[in-house]
Amino acid sequence: MTLARFLVLGALLSQASAHPSPSLRAANITCNRAVKGGAPITYYSYHIHVLYWQHDTASVAESMALQQKFISTFNIDPKAPCDDSETTHGVEPALCIVDRDEDHAYCPFLTTEWAAFVPPANLSAMIPFFTQNRGNLDVLVHSNSGCEVWDHLSWPMWSGNKWELDGSCLHYNCPGCDMKQCENAGMALYNNITSSTNPCAGNVCSAACRSFVMSAAAEKVDCPSFCSLQMVPPTSCNAAMSKLDNWTAQNKQCL
Repeated sequence: MTLARFLVLGALLSQASAHPSPSLRAANITCNRAVKGGAPITYYSYHIHVLYWQHDTASVAESMALQQKFISTFNIDPKAPCDDSETTHGVEPALCIVDRDEDHAYCPFLTTEWAAFVPPANLSAMIPFFTQNRGNLDVLVHSNSGCEVWDHLSWPMWSGNKWELDGSCLHYNCPGCDMKQCENAGMALYNNITSSTNPCAGNVCSAACRSFVMSAAAEKVDCPSFCSLQMVPPTSCNAAMSKLDNWTAQNKQCL
């Protein structure tokens, strides 16, 4: 992507709403539908990640120099809290440093990085700053829409080299969602699957089971990697999700 296109796209995206749309599921707005040309997804905020090699002293020095320039240029307090966990609910901090992974790589990244949290109103100033000052560093810009998987793997913008990312740790995947909603929905789904009163445990071809399977399948898509959160023992969690998959397959044979 050329710098000119990057700047134009940044200016357009910076106009995105900072407030979530209600009843997204009821309106049939999903991450997958957006990709297939459905209703557009709201970008509530952005992260800008600066990637560097932690064992290369020159790369580390260049990364820290860029961080200091970012701090001084935009009057950032590097020690200020930067909790952006509620950004999809219209609660967001000011422009701040959200990640400072200086010792080793953290998923989904395969190398060390530091990151800035960027409210929509600030994005148009961030794009030229990072693209023009990154030097030998690689920069990732991604949205925070609730579609965490798509935000990182399908919709990001890169300046410099495009790195592979490990998508196995990306947990929630529904417009306007956040990690807490993913945790709550995943836990509720697990409890419903393992409940002795689950309608599918009695008759997998019943209308009640069919309704449960349809609802559960959507919840599983919303939080695809719930079991990796280890809120319940992974073996038990994976067994429950396999049971749901079996019910889904059997249910289709009932039609």
